[in-house]
Amino acid sequence: MTDMPYHAIVLARENWIKAASEGKVKIYDFPKDRRPEKVRKLELGSICIVMKYPSPQFFMGEFVVREVRKLNAREYEELKRFIHAPQELKPGEEVWAIFFDEFTKYPRPLLRAECKDIKTASSRKPLSDWAIPGLTLIKPTDYEFIQAIRKKAGMVKEEVLTHNAVRDMLYDLGKMLDFVAKVEEPTPSGAYKLDVTWRDYEGHAPLKVFEVEASGSVDLALSRLADAHDS
Repeated sequence: MTDMPYHAIVLARENWIKAASEGKVKIYDFPKDRRPEKVRKLELGSICIVMKYPSPQFFMGEFVVREVRKLNAREYEELKRFIHAPQELKPGEEVWAIFFDEFTKYPRPLLRAECKDIKTASSRKPLSDWAIPGLTLIKPTDYEFIQAIRKKAGMVKEEVLTHNAVRDMLYDLGKMLDFVAKVEEPTPSGAYKLDVTWRDYEGHAPLKVFEVEASGSVDLALSRLADAHDS
C-alpha cells in the first residue's frame, strides 16, 4: 500500500444508493462484461465518490475501499447478500468487486452542474464538464479535489476560529518561543483585561501585548492596548 492512494468516482443508480445508505450493501460490483483494469489502482484507504446516474447526475456520497479483487462465480454466489441486485454468473465468469464497510451519504446531493469551480491540478475542464464513465480515477495528489466536493455537499464544514481559540494559539506560541505568556491579564490600571501578554522574564513589563477582536469592537481593543501602553 502506498502512502497516498488513488481515489475514484464511480456510478450507481438511485436504488443502489438507497440500499447502501441503509447498510445493505458492502460490495460495489462492476457488470460482468466490463473490464475496468484501472480499478487495480484502488487499494485500502482509497475514497470512492458515488455519482447517481442517469441524469440528473448528483454526487450522493462516498465509501472507503477495504479491498479490490476479482470474484469468480462461486465466490460471487457466496457474497450475494452483500451485493445489491446481484448478477447471474456462469461457471468461468468473473467480476471486479470493490469491498467497503460503510457508505456515507452526503448531507445534500451535489448536482454535477454546480461543480464549475472544481478542478484537479492537471485538468483544464471543471468537474461539471467531465465525461464520467463507470470508473474515473483521481490521482493521489488531488486529495483537495475530493475535499472540494465534500465541502459543496455539506460534509466538510469550514473551520471558524473563535476568539478563545486564537487567544490560546497566541498563548501557546509565546510559550514555544520561551516567553512568559499570560492570558486575561489585567492592565496596570485595572480597567481592562488583556487577551495575551509575552514577557522575557516574570516581573518585567510585557514585550508583546495581543488583543483578539472577533466581535467588531475594534475601538475597545485599541483602548485596552492604549491603557497597557500608557500605564
